Amino acid sequence: MDDARFDDLRHMDHLPTVMAAEGLTFDSAYVAVPLCAPSRVSILTGRYAHNHHVWSNEIPHGGYVGFHDSQLEDQTIAVWLKQAGYRTMLAGKYLNHYAEDPRLQDYVPPGWDEWYVPVPMNTQFRYSLRFKDALGRQGWEPHGADDTDYEVDVLRDKTVDFIRRSGPFFAYVAPVPPHIPHLAAPRFQDRFRDLPFERPPSFNEANAKDKPYWVRSLPRITPSMEAQIIDDWRTRLRSLLAVDEMVRVFVDVLTELGRLENTYIILTSDNGWFLGEHRYGKGKSAPYEEACRAPLVIRGPATPAGKTLDHPVSLVDLAPTLLELAQGPLSDSLDGRSLVPLLSADPVPVDQWRRAVLFEGAAQFEAIRTKDYVYIRWGELFTELYDMRRDPYQTANLLYYLDLEPDAEAIAMPLAAELAELTTCRSTPCRR
Repeated sequence: MDDARFDDLRHMDHLPTVMAAEGLTFDSAYVAVPLCAPSRVSILTGRYAHNHHVWSNEIPHGGYVGFHDSQLEDQTIAVWLKQAGYRTMLAGKYLNHYAEDPRLQDYVPPGWDEWYVPVPMNTQFRYSLRFKDALGRQGWEPHGADDTDYEVDVLRDKTVDFIRRSGPFFAYVAPVPPHIPHLAAPRFQDRFRDLPFERPPSFNEANAKDKPYWVRSLPRITPSMEAQIIDDWRTRLRSLLAVDEMVRVFVDVLTELGRLENTYIILTSDNGWFLGEHRYGKGKSAPYEEACRAPLVIRGPATPAGKTLDHPVSLVDLAPTLLELAQGPLSDSLDGRSLVPLLSADPVPVDQWRRAVLFEGAAQFEAIRTKDYVYIRWGELFTELYDMRRDPYQTANLLYYLDLEPDAEAIAMPLAAELAELTTCRSTPCRR
């Protein structure tokens, strides 16, 4: 999914039953960078952004061109799983601005046996796919512009066909919803029209003096802005219903084929989205929970059904997890650690798991998230510390309101030291 929030899934028709009730939900899963392209590169490579160096969506140094020019495309989960004997397919969004560079008009990255990516932008709904099919043929495939050609449905059907034709397989399915412009399938246009909107304590934060200047300077949300946020929220959920339906179809097909019990299904998003929290009327790219906390549910063999874990995990962990599940060799380049020790009825205790995860933003912020705290550093300009047990909505920066926590600076010191280590780590030290 693209820009889905960690709390979006509870409003869906099928995901609460076919995923959450039958799989393992990670309640403390975090993105590496709360922005589309950098986050997706971290998922594909298992690296933090300071090691893959894709910091933005925009070319020439960010997005797809930045990743291609980094010469890391041969070090992705697709390449490694193909080497392990899996047939691989990508259906949906790859990276921002894929196929826009004239050098790469007919280019499919290494590791992918089949490839069905919307073009030219692949960040909004298009009616053409850049494809590489089962016979290795490549080209452009229009798929119409009627209501029956809704893009998520096209990607669903491509994936079902791939599953039916494949032995051991890896399908990376990346639908655009709920990304702007939140286009829903016509059959769902009337859903959620009266769904009540919840306003957390951080919504339209009345007093943001404990936040950095650029947050303090955001205007308060007006009634008309709030009405737009509520409308956007409902249309976002509406657009996700086709994704919700798509996952149910995958489960049904795998059940029909007798393959559900030996298949892992991982559901997540590249980053979250603001809906008025901390005065952000929309967007991401800021180090707060709404943008950095990711939905993550894993269903598969021996994975406990209906269980929730609060171990700190990162989307950089997905590549090593898939490699271990596929019994492939773990690359020395991986910053993430495999989640396999957590995918059982008797997971590693949280106090024996990693202490913290990192999220970063291009030359803007660095943040460390432990089970109990988040510490944010904006270069030399500003620091924030939140006790997530007492203040899950991040309304009180303890380094500003010292009367709330007299030991705030003492709490922050080891977090700052760990953050400094994480922002320069590579491979094994990152996993520790």
